Amino acid sequence: MHKLVLIVCFVVLFAFTSTAAAQLGKLGVGAHGTWSKSATQDDERDWAWGIHARARIAPRLGLEGSLDFRSEDIDDVTVSIYPIQFSALFYLLPASGAGIYGIFGLGWTRVSIDGNIFGEDAEDSEISYHWGFGIEIPMGGPSTFYADVRYLDLDLNISNILNPDFNTKGWQANFGYSYYF
Repeated sequence: MHKLVLIVCFVVLFAFTSTAAAQLGKLGVGAHGTWSKSATQDDERDWAWGIHARARIAPRLGLEGSLDFRSEDIDDVTVSIYPIQFSALFYLLPASGAGIYGIFGLGWTRVSIDGNIFGEDAEDSEISYHWGFGIEIPMGGPSTFYADVRYLDLDLNISNILNPDFNTKGWQANFGYSYYF
């Protein structure tokens, strides 16, 4: 069974006749969904939505900027998390139909807490870094679909205000669509 899954993955990976090099020198914009660990609930995952821009600046190098919109409710408190990430994409097989890449980048995340906490709202902003890997698949013409997994290392200073277990470190999965101009 494992061999069959592996064979299917390779066939899908190399079956695309449109190469990823068609995006070379172009800017792609799009939307994505992110599935990540809940910052407030242990062993739960939450969906977030965002926008991104990608540019393939060399056969083996691309750049990405993204912004996510995340919100979680705890009793009468709303926690809003807005990560902005700037990433470098290192393509391993630039001539293949699908672009397999490693990703590394820095980010800035703003967190705000709205509700009745000691009579006032709280907020914090911190620098983070992330790394991971993914695949970008041309869908024909100027559009692509991508999926990647990233580890986000972010340590916020609001844990003492909200919950000692407030944690935003962890793995996230991204699924997105880009249209290249």
